[in-house]
Amino acid sequence: MPPLHSLLLNSLLLIYAAMLGVVLFRLFNGRINLRGMLGSGDTAIDPERVQLLIVWLAGVATYAAKALATLHSAQPQLPDVPQELIALTAASQGIYLVGKYTRNRRK
Repeated sequence: MPPLHSLLLNSLLLIYAAMLGVVLFRLFNGRINLRGMLGSGDTAIDPERVQLLIVWLAGVATYAAKALATLHSAQPQLPDVPQELIALTAASQGIYLVGKYTRNRRK
């Protein structure tokens, strides 16, 4: 890599690491409120929100692993999103919406 490209890449990684550090510090410090992330007001935890979070995290991890695998190739580029991942995400969103609809209908 040319020196300028390497410098820019390292600077960008440093900025991302600093941002991650600030977010994690505020999470553990309590300044970022996570109440209501996995549940609505009437229940402690909504199952549809939990499955949505799990599918989202698995999708991000899968795509990040594919992207990191192409990082050291001759032409690094972002990989295509697998059709299975798109279908899984769509199904997960559908489950979330059906759960939200039925939960609000009961009220």
